[in-house]
Amino acid sequence: MKRLKEILTHYEKYDKKRYDSKLIEDARNKNTQQRKRDLVIMIKWQQLVDVLGKSENSSEFYTLKNEIGENPEISEDLIEYDDPDRTKYYEFFQTGMLIGFRKKYLNHIQFFCKEKDNYSIYYGKLLNGIDFQYTEKMVIELLGKPLKVGGNEQSPFLGYVNRWILYHMTHYSLHFEFNKNGTLCLITLTVLIR
Repeated sequence: MKRLKEILTHYEKYDKKRYDSKLIEDARNKNTQQRKRDLVIMIKWQQLVDVLGKSENSSEFYTLKNEIGENPEISEDLIEYDDPDRTKYYEFFQTGMLIGFRKKYLNHIQFFCKEKDNYSIYYGKLLNGIDFQYTEKMVIELLGKPLKVGGNEQSPFLGYVNRWILYHMTHYSLHFEFNKNGTLCLITLTVLIR
């Protein structure tokens, strides 16, 4: 009986250590997530603008990838799309960013303001402090009248198309999408082609 108690005590200690190890591991993962989030927040808006139009091998894109601090999933449009300028995608799911290259140059960066398709919310800096709580009215008050507006309609091919507004800045364009409750769900920063 005494031996049985010793064995049970040993297993209880072992289970406690295993449980404590699990708690420590969970805390480390949370800290890693927080560190990644903190790194993304440190990326400046101008740095994102400056990487537009750069190649995959550019020092600007290399620096940006390092500062994001997440290994992206990389994919490309299918050949069957019959698009000679296929897009290559760098998907940063934990960071909430998608970066697209067309003709081997960075064409656009998307920032997810709501969790969608395995993307987390982007917590980094955006133009003039805009964040995922902004509504269309708030964006217009901040940036003025948009160049174009659209969406908020049912398409026979695409289903519901979110409300959107478009701005052309000096060297880039900004496309804001709003969900049905009227808050930001996606922002796309794109090379401005005139």
